[in-house]
Amino acid sequence: ILMTLRCEKIIVSGGGSGIGLAIAKKLVSMGAQVTVMGRTEEKLRRAVRELGEGGRYQVLDVRRVADYPAAVEAACRAMGGLDGLVNSAGACAYTREWGKGMFEQTEEDWDRVMDTNAKAPFFLSRAVLSHMIERQVRGNILNVVSEAAFVPASASYGASKHALRALTAGMAGAAIRHGVVINGIAPGTTATDFVDIASEIAMNRQPIGRLGTVEEMAELAAFLMSREGENIVGQTILSCGGSTY
Repeated sequence: ILMTLRCEKIIVSGGGSGIGLAIAKKLVSMGAQVTVMGRTEEKLRRAVRELGEGGRYQVLDVRRVADYPAAVEAACRAMGGLDGLVNSAGACAYTREWGKGMFEQTEEDWDRVMDTNAKAPFFLSRAVLSHMIERQVRGNILNVVSEAAFVPASASYGASKHALRALTAGMAGAAIRHGVVINGIAPGTTATDFVDIASEIAMNRQPIGRLGTVEEMAELAAFLMSREGENIVGQTILSCGGSTY
């Protein structure tokens, strides 16, 4: 499909690596200007070198909600506008074997994961959406959810992704009347550094016989942020190789 983006000046949180960086690359390849945000400046610098002229970066710890207004304004000034957001920053509580379960997870684990995966997308979306509404700008917000939002949760990661899926649907209803389309993608286990410690387990769970790729997730993200995907509102679309069935 030859796609045309609905938005051209976009913030990507967690854009320094993994799915976030792949989405940023795809958006830049389609003509967008992208500001990638994250905690680690060196990682962001490397990302911008890969993005080329369409890429910028800004250091932001998404757990610091008080920093959002200044970050949004700075990105807007740097790009000459703002009409899109991808919430891709994510966290999980891991052991060497796999994710911490209900009886292994600490309160600190819980707060870190929930703050990154649910609280941050809500408040960053609200900051960007308010900016767009005040300026009567149409555009898109996309949340990187997870297949974990479609199965029962026993700890913070699954709970945070269920929350984000619900927020995606709820915020979309409020935003669409202002011309802002909000959707989510739900990757299954995807070949990134984030899942290296569990890749063998993950492979055994994938009916398709392989892990998903970051490029596949980026293509789906781009479609949901395109004019061709404009009629899809408030949905979280699975791309999981059949692992939830």
